[in-house]
Amino acid sequence: MGDLDKLDVTMEQLKQSQRELNKEKREEIQLQTHRNKKEKEYSDWWNKELTNQRIKQDKLNESEKERTENLRHQIELAQKQARLKVQNLMDRNSEHITSEDRDKLNQYVKSMEAINTNTPKARQQIQMLNHEFKQTSSRISTASQQAMGFGNRLKEALSTIPLWINFTIVPYSSNVIVKTSLIAGNS
Repeated sequence: MGDLDKLDVTMEQLKQSQRELNKEKREEIQLQTHRNKKEKEYSDWWNKELTNQRIKQDKLNESEKERTENLRHQIELAQKQARLKVQNLMDRNSEHITSEDRDKLNQYVKSMEAINTNTPKARQQIQMLNHEFKQTSSRISTASQQAMGFGNRLKEALSTIPLWINFTIVPYSSNVIVKTSLIAGNS
């Protein structure tokens, strides 16, 4: 083999090595491109996921704000109603309210006014307080009706006394007068 042949073989080996290097480089570039593509896809997916989570959180926050505002409004209404109900009950039945019931009514209003949007189970507490008020109110109304019933019966009874006097005493006194004049005339 001559130098020329050796040079051809070496040149061929060099070209072969170059092709292998180029092939490896292409594969490496393809692999890197694939990795970059996957990383970009993952990054895009992650950004999209974060955006969706932020949107969901914003919706939840908005929904929570609405629920809190609704609860605040319900609490304010319940507090106003409590004051009005107690005032009306006291106005209608002031003579028949015991000091114990008056204390319960005042405690009802104070307890109702202590409720706010941070109160755990605020709606249930309002319902419980309203139930207690109904019990107290019912007891006061019953006592008031019984007192008025007794007063009406007494009034009715007293109104019949003049009639009773007219029908029982007047005829008796007339008889006494007649008898007295007869006795006086006979003497």
